[in-house]
Amino acid sequence: MLPPRGQRSPPSATSDGVRAGERIRWRVASLGNEFHVLHVHGHRWGEADGAWRDSTVLGPSTTLTVDWTENNPGRWLYHCHVADHMMGGMIGHYTVTGRGTQYPTF
Repeated sequence: MLPPRGQRSPPSATSDGVRAGERIRWRVASLGNEFHVLHVHGHRWGEADGAWRDSTVLGPSTTLTVDWTENNPGRWLYHCHVADHMMGGMIGHYTVTGRGTQYPTF
C-alpha cells in the first residue's frame, strides 16, 4: 500500500496536483500479508452504505478504489495508520490548487 518502505510516493500522487472541482479516483493496493489503514487528510469519500470516510482498512492482498470531487485546496497528507508502516515510508502528500469549499462536517 502506498510507496514501498524507503521509497518516495509515486509522482502522480504528489507532483501532478489537481484542481478544486476535478473528480478524481484513487486506486490503492495492499500487497503482501499485512493489514493497512489508509488515511487521507482533508478529504472524504462516500461508501456504499452511505457513510462518509477519510480512512479505511485494507486487508492483505486487497485493493480499494475511491472517488471524490476535490473541494478542499491545500497540501494534504495521506498515510498508513500502522505506526511502523508510516515510519517505514508509507506516507506522502498531494496538492489541490484553486478555490473550493471545505467538505461538510459530519
